[in-house]
Amino acid sequence: MRKTPPIYTASLGRYLPMPLGALRINHPVPVDIWSARGTLLLARFQTLDSQAQVDQLAELQPMVRDIHYFELLLGSGDPQDVVAGADLNPLIGWPALHERLAALLRGEVEPGELPNRLAVLAAAAGKMLAAHRDKSLFMLTQMVYDRELSYSASHALMSAGVCQLLARDAGLSEWERDSLGKAALTMNLGMSALQDELARQEGPPDEAQRSGIAGHAHQSAVRLRELGVTDPFWLDLVEHHHDPVADHEDPAANSQLIAASLLWMVDQWVARISPRRSRSGLMPSLAARNIYVAMQARDVALGNLLVKTLGIYPPGSYVKLRTGEIAVVVGSGDLAHQPLTLAVVSANGIQFQHPIPRDTKREDCAVTTSLVIAPDVSIHLNHEKLFRQP
Repeated sequence: MRKTPPIYTASLGRYLPMPLGALRINHPVPVDIWSARGTLLLARFQTLDSQAQVDQLAELQPMVRDIHYFELLLGSGDPQDVVAGADLNPLIGWPALHERLAALLRGEVEPGELPNRLAVLAAAAGKMLAAHRDKSLFMLTQMVYDRELSYSASHALMSAGVCQLLARDAGLSEWERDSLGKAALTMNLGMSALQDELARQEGPPDEAQRSGIAGHAHQSAVRLRELGVTDPFWLDLVEHHHDPVADHEDPAANSQLIAASLLWMVDQWVARISPRRSRSGLMPSLAARNIYVAMQARDVALGNLLVKTLGIYPPGSYVKLRTGEIAVVVGSGDLAHQPLTLAVVSANGIQFQHPIPRDTKREDCAVTTSLVIAPDVSIHLNHEKLFRQP
């Protein structure tokens, strides 16, 4: 099996694997294409004359600058068709999605472009979740924990990913799941900058910030309409993601209400596990338990589904082992309380240079509790090295 090429970083920026589905025979390539070592393989506006040339280029593991990656997908037809042919390594793909989504949430998009751009982001996210569930959850959780990243983008991606994992079992159709995912990505569009600001500040929100929080759902829907979104399902979910169905007699009778409850539940769960400069996040297991209790008054089945799907120790979260070590969860085990883990911090508080696999089925390595990482504690993980462990 061909190994995934490394990310290449040079003075021009960061490089990602070329989405080969974006190439068209007898059409000029829209960007420069490079090798993993930084050698120019194909200059912008050159053409490939045959499938044999495309195949030859593919053998060279072509790369493009990260700022061009999703633009290539956007300009290449139906998002599902293009993404289906793209090699999306979740360790690379999720950070790239985060960068592009953060730019969109900052307003770096022309009116009318947002629906297509989000379609590509959602399609790429859906493919990575389907093909690499545990690695995707790992990356999403790690990005939520990373206080150096834009929290608004991290929250949106995590919410969209978890919604997609739950939505099929919740009974939503394919197009409803698609609209729900886009709603999760954009529900806080009206307060993206404020959301990042609140994650960084040490004190509580002031009066102006509280006003922005109170009106953000409506403002997000207004902004989406201005940017060309016309899907009423998507818009309604965004506008009402904080007041979905609490007083409705039969939420299960309407898929819009199921989707709204699902979005509210996931939004709350992600917010509770997310650390701020002013506080630690909740342990994922405790956050899930709190949401489960809250859902008893809304939709019991959805509360059960959240706990069943995410488990006790989601990939990317941290646990304490009986050895006294801190470990990061990298996958689901045969039993919910026996996840796949790598020890990353010793019992005396020293971070391991090389993470150590621990078999949590063994009594001496069993998980004793979930952990939250305090705002003043940093654990630096090399994600690619983690997943090269035996």
